[in-house]
Amino acid sequence: MEFYYDSLQFNDHRYYLIASNAGLCFVGSPDAPLSEVNEFFSTDKLPSDPTKLALIKKTITGIFKWDQTIF
Repeated sequence: MEFYYDSLQFNDHRYYLIASNAGLCFVGSPDAPLSEVNEFFSTDKLPSDPTKLALIKKTITGIFKWDQTIF
């Protein structure tokens, strides 16, 4: 399974998001380094791919703003 990452900026905090083709796998702690993901699962290849995470970022931003409660 391939994983991809991107980061989300919200309220002066950065969150790393990890996803696969199956969907969202990981949301990092506020301002934690990308290496935090290694505490949960290992991946040899973790490319950045903002395009593949665009819809996930939009959904999470809506949830953080309380604009979206169903996803």
